[in-house]
Amino acid sequence: MSTLELGSVMLVDDSRVDNFINCKILELNAVTSNVSVFDEAAKALDFLKSNLNLPDLIFLDIYMPSMTGFDFLEEFESLSLQIKEKCKVVLLSSGFDNLELQKLRKFNWISGIIVKPLTYESLEGIISIN
Repeated sequence: MSTLELGSVMLVDDSRVDNFINCKILELNAVTSNVSVFDEAAKALDFLKSNLNLPDLIFLDIYMPSMTGFDFLEEFESLSLQIKEKCKVVLLSSGFDNLELQKLRKFNWISGIIVKPLTYESLEGIISIN
């Protein structure tokens, strides 16, 4: 049994394969049993706006069609203080270039950046920061 512990987690990624893998990693490491999965950023935002059971941690992919992770972050910034204080956001992507990292600097409340896939070590790092 893992000593890592997260509360509820939200995965926001358009890739069903990545969502499946990330859910399995969370499950196998006994990090959380409460995972909400969204394959569209807009649906995840709607959930956050209308739900009292907010996740403690959001793993957000940057590269998604329709609404990108950057678009999600812009919208998230306008949400209530209660939501922003409760939900920590960790970016999860296949890679970041310097221009993207520059764009992300304006969101000083981002709790971390992880290159896919999730691993026990990356989860350990996020938990130690938060």
